[in-house]
Amino acid sequence: MSSTGICWVVLTVGLVFLSLCSTGQAIECYTCNTFSSSQCAAKQTCSAPNDACARITLSDGTSKYSCKVYDKCTHELISQEIGRENFNLKCCQSSLCNSSFMSHPGTALVLGLAAVLLLMMSS
Repeated sequence: MSSTGICWVVLTVGLVFLSLCSTGQAIECYTCNTFSSSQCAAKQTCSAPNDACARITLSDGTSKYSCKVYDKCTHELISQEIGRENFNLKCCQSSLCNSSFMSHPGTALVLGLAAVLLLMMSS
């Protein structure tokens, strides 16, 4: 094999290797460390080993937002952490995924407009 062929093989293998490597970018989450009924607007870039965003919502409608380790973001472990049994837990691994549906009022507006458009088109 010629030196040009070897260069192409090395280059190809190198590019495949680089494409398979993770960039290791940190996740960004909403973080409000006390339970509150108000909207959480504070954002934080989570540090290792935290790789997930969490939202814990109690039965009274208050929520707490934080960074968590995804494998430890279980109902059982969070229950021990907060000392409660009845709550809803959302753990997710994309940036700012722990917002509540209503923390983005535009979402409800867009969905409402989409429903109206669908109704108009079906008539």
